[in-house]
Amino acid sequence: MKDQRSDLPEFERPPLVETALSVQFAPLSGLDIPRIGLLWQQFRDRLPKVEQQPPLGPMVERIGVRTSLGSPSFQVLQKPPIPRCWFLSKAEDELVQIQQDRFGWNWRKTPDGQSYPRYERTVRPRFIKYFQKFLKFLQDQGVGEFIPNQCEVTYANEISLDDIEADHGMLDAVFRGWAGAYRERSPLQLESSRIEVRHLIPGPKGEFIGRLYITIDPAFRRSDDRPIFFMQLTARGKPLTPDYDGTLGFLDLGRRYIVESFDAATTPLMHKLWRKRNGS
Repeated sequence: MKDQRSDLPEFERPPLVETALSVQFAPLSGLDIPRIGLLWQQFRDRLPKVEQQPPLGPMVERIGVRTSLGSPSFQVLQKPPIPRCWFLSKAEDELVQIQQDRFGWNWRKTPDGQSYPRYERTVRPRFIKYFQKFLKFLQDQGVGEFIPNQCEVTYANEISLDDIEADHGMLDAVFRGWAGAYRERSPLQLESSRIEVRHLIPGPKGEFIGRLYITIDPAFRRSDDRPIFFMQLTARGKPLTPDYDGTLGFLDLGRRYIVESFDAATTPLMHKLWRKRNGS
């Protein structure tokens, strides 16, 4: 596989705490709890823990309509929905998520865990490994046809302010596009700010296929209650083609835009702290 890092910025010490890759597909009514249990038997050696979560509602990016990062939807149901099942590693730093219309894989940083394991070396291959097992299970069980309709990549970052002695009012020290002149000229002390940005993602022919969402929120670190910024970047849209290859194609494209946008949105001061290399 060609090294995708050659023309992308890379950070030796990124503030990344979670990465998630997922695909949404046409609902499979045959993917019920007994079959999900059978599927777990294939994963349990590496993912021995199981949890049940409420199912996620369908998310489809459309052009020309109002969008949001996730508005609640209400449905009249004849029976309770099949839950979303989590298969977790013992350390809970890795999990597979499955529901009747979604498959996903997450890496999560734990207090005693390793740093981000890198997209090319670990994240992408690990997703593919479990995804291929999932698709083979659908075929072997005759559950139904896999028809992907949306893909999603999410990178979540906890940005420490300790090294730059900043607080939530000093957004301009961490992020580009926010002028420090406002903070300096305001008659009141700026306590905090929140940012939400949306970009359109073009397809191979320049057509609309999805969006990149960036949110930046003031937060506090759980371990010591110190101020941080929580920055999440999510790329969501149609697979490049409605099949396995098109799914991977969008995930790779979404990840590329996330990395480039993270680099564009953050300041050279932070790049130095995170030890940026490669890219422009």
